[in-house]
Amino acid sequence: MDRKGELMEAAVAVISEKGFAKTRIADIVAQAGVAQGTFYLYFESKEALMVDMAKELIERMQYSFQYDLAGQKTISQKEFIEKLYEIFHGFTGIVRENAQTIRILANEAKNNADLHRFQVMVLGRVSNYLTELLNLGKKSGILRENDYKSIISMALMAILQFFTSTANYEFPMDNAIDEFIDICLYGLLKEKNA
Repeated sequence: MDRKGELMEAAVAVISEKGFAKTRIADIVAQAGVAQGTFYLYFESKEALMVDMAKELIERMQYSFQYDLAGQKTISQKEFIEKLYEIFHGFTGIVRENAQTIRILANEAKNNADLHRFQVMVLGRVSNYLTELLNLGKKSGILRENDYKSIISMALMAILQFFTSTANYEFPMDNAIDEFIDICLYGLLKEKNA
């Protein structure tokens, strides 16, 4: 991991413990084991560090969500279900791996317009792809008419809330995600023959 990554990791550890407002740059550099001047080589402030953390998270999401439905006129029920599972497992994997960072960013987005914009951008990308997939499923005749934007928003927020809560869940997460997808999916399908 490079020095910038070490500083971000240290910031997540300290902010998770103390909260953003009570965390000082001195706390972050002490956790990272570097001099205070090193912080300023990469960030001009704690707020700038948070924005960079959000940008890095978006880059990871973009890498994970490089699906291309453009030009696809129809989709089979089997392919639709496979893509849906792939998207949800990809999204939950990123959220699970970055739960502390996402929790911090979500809390600070309430007070920081840049972070709020990044939060909307992250959810918007996943939401847009899911909407495109659901609309393709509807156009292909495998889904019922629904308000997909609302369904997607509720599903994504439920996943974010679940993984970024402070509770310690001790059960197989992949099975829980599959069950969640099944519940959502079988409420959308016209015919349950998959």
